[in-house]
Amino acid sequence: MPDHPLLRLLADPNDYMTGRDFAKLFCTHYDLTGEFFAVVEELAGVPVGLWPVPPDCVLALPDLSKPKGERTYTVTAGGRMFTLPTASVVYVKRLNPADPLGRGIGIAYALGDEVDTDEHAARYTKNAFYNNMLPGAVIAIEGFNESQAGPAKAFKESLAREYGGPTNAGRVMITSGRTTFARLDTPFKDMQLVDLRRFLMDFVRMVYRVPPEIVGDVTSSNRATSYAAREHLAEQATKPRAEVFLAAMQKHLAPRFEDDVILSYDSPVPADREHRLRVMGTLPSAFSFDEWRTEAGFKPHPERTGFAELLPGQKPNEPQATPTPAAGSSAEANDEAISGD
Repeated sequence: MPDHPLLRLLADPNDYMTGRDFAKLFCTHYDLTGEFFAVVEELAGVPVGLWPVPPDCVLALPDLSKPKGERTYTVTAGGRMFTLPTASVVYVKRLNPADPLGRGIGIAYALGDEVDTDEHAARYTKNAFYNNMLPGAVIAIEGFNESQAGPAKAFKESLAREYGGPTNAGRVMITSGRTTFARLDTPFKDMQLVDLRRFLMDFVRMVYRVPPEIVGDVTSSNRATSYAAREHLAEQATKPRAEVFLAAMQKHLAPRFEDDVILSYDSPVPADREHRLRVMGTLPSAFSFDEWRTEAGFKPHPERTGFAELLPGQKPNEPQATPTPAAGSSAEANDEAISGD
């Protein structure tokens, strides 16, 4: 059934977002925190709106020790605290193995250290251009002492003026007198920050089952792997989330409508075009002109309908005469030998 109040509700959940936005928010909350909350707006007992609630705004889940009709959610919004009955809230969670009946847990929780490490590496790289908390080197000039603060200060100001900032990186300083130089910072090459961040990126991507081609990494890709990446993403990442979303809407929303509703969805997994072409090429007469044109990406042609005319000998009910062996052929000699026996 292409048109139903439930389908219209999922396509237009509220006045501030589309159905695609609602589904994207579902995946974001579900992947990051392992939880998704939505308040159901009803009119005469029929759902007419869905309002997502950030998981951090839900302070308490229903108390399972109370009767089912008395269980409520505790939600905060706009500095105010509300209690909502369980029937008014759609709650989807990724089960926590340590506490299945408690709050959910997201994949990002297990990736906390990796994400923090990458964030700190990015900040460290940024702060390096602002001198961090330590100078890159210590310079001691012979003859300077605490009583000569003026020359030391002037020297420091000249360094900041001539060598400070990213545009002055790598400039050479020439000075007179005897100096002592000590380097304090660690070169980025020795820290291998690029390799570290690349490893963390690949690790997080693999946890979410996203092929590298999907995020633009085509270093080791070709046409075959690019097509396979789309199938892998749909099969391993998109389809499982669609199943979770479908099961949640079927459980929480479908029973609210009078008629029996069973939700379904179009599979995001792309069809195997190579396999279909091999099958169609094996027995072309089994497919119509419209099917061939559709497979090629064209619209059906009004003057080319039905199936192609079979060649002589291809019709299943057509009697086939045994061909007469040609004179001098091995088949003729074989027939003569059989007749002689």
